[in-house]
Amino acid sequence: GTFNNQGVINVQTLDLYGNATDQSEIAGQINASEKITYRGIGGNMLRRSLTATLNTPLLHIIGEKNQTGFLISDSDVLANVQKVQIESQGARTGLTFQGDITVDSEIEFSGVADSRIEINEGSDVTLTKLTSSSADGKLQINKGAQVAVDSLQVTEGTKLNLEVNGDKSGAAVFNFNEITVDKGASFN
Repeated sequence: GTFNNQGVINVQTLDLYGNATDQSEIAGQINASEKITYRGIGGNMLRRSLTATLNTPLLHIIGEKNQTGFLISDSDVLANVQKVQIESQGARTGLTFQGDITVDSEIEFSGVADSRIEINEGSDVTLTKLTSSSADGKLQINKGAQVAVDSLQVTEGTKLNLEVNGDKSGAAVFNFNEITVDKGASFN
């Protein structure tokens, strides 16, 4: 099916999955007292525009066969989300940020494949807490951008890679206040 919201949705849980043609932005306001789960569409779409104001304890993004994720360009989208879990079970899964954005939600990578955050060119993003419990976590800057992470943890037996994608015309800046790499974890 398809999903198009311009109004206010009030639910306990919301589980979204669309067909390959369901590529419209997710807008309006979504209030979910337990969680919002996004499973992508029936095709690759890593950067579906998410402009809705979300109010929920958990936003869970799950990618399996197809690239799955959201493009966020406003701090208000996640301002009332306690935790964002980015879980890849096979395909690239993540959040992409465009602009000057602050995220106070805890963000956790999980799963067995490519869980990621991408920071687009010209952006300045601040993350309060990022935890990688993924077999293949990535924090990627696309061309010239910067990201600041107050608290970063790579849990036991997992890994997190820092990556820069694009030409070297702009500086890619990673700033970390506190880094914890658990036993058997890898931070590259």
